[in-house]
Order: sequence, then C-alpha cells, then structure tokens
Amino acid sequence: MRRKWYLIAPAAIAGIIVFSFLGGEVVKLLWNWLLPPLFGFRQVTFWQAFGLLALSRILFGGWGRGGYGGNGSNAARQYGYQDGINDGARDRRTGHSNRPTQDSNYKHADRGYSSLYGNKDYYKQAYRQAYENGYQQGYNSGGGYRRGPWWRF
Repeated sequence: MRRKWYLIAPAAIAGIIVFSFLGGEVVKLLWNWLLPPLFGFRQVTFWQAFGLLALSRILFGGWGRGGYGGNGSNAARQYGYQDGINDGARDRRTGHSNRPTQDSNYKHADRGYSSLYGNKDYYKQAYRQAYENGYQQGYNSGGGYRRGPWWRF
C-alpha cells in the first residue's frame, strides 16, 4: 500500500508543534521551579524557555544523530583506530614501509558506517584521522596493547 504523503505531512507538522510546545513548557516549569529559589534568577516566559531549549539543542545536541560530534564520529574513531592498529602491525610484520594512506581501509574509510550517522564525509574524515593514529601505534609497537583509545588522554 502506498503511503499518502498529503496525510502524513500534516500529522508530522502537528507532532513537531506539540513536542516543541511540551519541551518549552517543561523547560519553563523546571527553570521557574529550581533556579529562582536556588540562585535568585528571574522566572522565564514560555518563549524564553523555548529559546533556551533551542539554544541548548544547537550547542549540545546537534540536529540529528550524525552531527560532527555525534555517535557517528565516535564509531568512526573506534573503527578507524582499531583498523589502523591492525594494518600498521601487519605492515610491520610483512616488511612493508610505513604507508598508512595506501591501505584499503584508509582509502574506503567507511567500515561501520550507517546512514543514521549522517554525513558520510564527516564519518570518513574522523575514521581516517583515527586510522592514522592507530596505524602509527600498530606500526611502531608491532600491534602491542595500549590502554584506552588515543582520543581520551
């Protein structure tokens, strides 16, 4: 059965409006309940609370799952780093020179990618950066274990 977009679109718009209203109202109620008594801040209106909600979403949440700092870049770094360690150690064992950008994993840079992560180019950029770090680690240590990933220093 084919979906009728002219029926779904108004329902989606109505859902966005309802959830936006509820989000703004929840922020307003929490702000006015907690912050004035604790810190002496003034109470906020619905529109101020809605603005705070939008601002916090922009600053801390992004707009979807695939923003540059989202889950996609974390997965890309994990896959890239591990693939880099494995390829670097293999190249050292087989007598190849230090050549991280020549390996297939680096060139494709899409292992573990899902369309839910958003922009594929951002994913590939994060993957390749982690891959190069992992490759150096694997090549220089022969693949020895290192506690924790490189980006958590």
